[in-house]
Amino acid sequence: MIKLLSLDLDKTITESNSWEILNTHFGISEEDDKKMYYDFMSQKISYKEWLDKLADIWKENKEHITKQSIMDAYNPIYKKDIINTIKQIRLENPGIIIGITTGAPSVAAEKSMHDLNLDFVFSTNHVDFNENAEFTGFIDLGDETLSGKPNLLSIFAKEKGVFFHECMHVGDSRNDIQLFRSTGNGVSFKWCKEDIKNEAKVIIEEIQDLPEAIKQINEINYKNYQLIYPYIKTNTSI
Repeated sequence: MIKLLSLDLDKTITESNSWEILNTHFGISEEDDKKMYYDFMSQKISYKEWLDKLADIWKENKEHITKQSIMDAYNPIYKKDIINTIKQIRLENPGIIIGITTGAPSVAAEKSMHDLNLDFVFSTNHVDFNENAEFTGFIDLGDETLSGKPNLLSIFAKEKGVFFHECMHVGDSRNDIQLFRSTGNGVSFKWCKEDIKNEAKVIIEEIQDLPEAIKQINEINYKNYQLIYPYIKTNTSI
């Protein structure tokens, strides 16, 4: 039974991309944004160098960047009916824990958690501030190695007394694949790339289909348990 639902942010529960919104606000042109991302993807620069470049441009173009000013700048477009979908999931799955696990900037992810009244948020790209509460840069918490999402969520699940096979993750990018594999309960979308869909247990059209996906995964897991239970019972009996 699924007890914890983890959601990616960009393009999964939003129509918009948090990095694009914030980079535009802090003075990075679309052309420069794409060029820096291309340089990273083609390994011309490291992940840290990419994050440092973004941070430097932010600070050059805006003075006294604070957590609040970043939150004010981040105004995402959410997927249609996302709030009602979350309400339906809570109604059909009493006690389920729902939150965000993302590579989006941590401040943006935190704002979305509050907007949607979710239970937790984890970001592999931490937005850092100094003792005067002014923005200093980004700290990679495992986004480059793709280990960040599983590590952060596994610690939280353990604290909540939830086994990883009772967790489910919904995502659309390659940095979601490790969570699909770790939980065994990945959900992706029909419009995603094939290598991402191949790693998911269930494929859905839109986020509104998520309540049904949870039912499907619970049914699949229960059938699998029924198949292996006689073997477990036989081999653990004295």
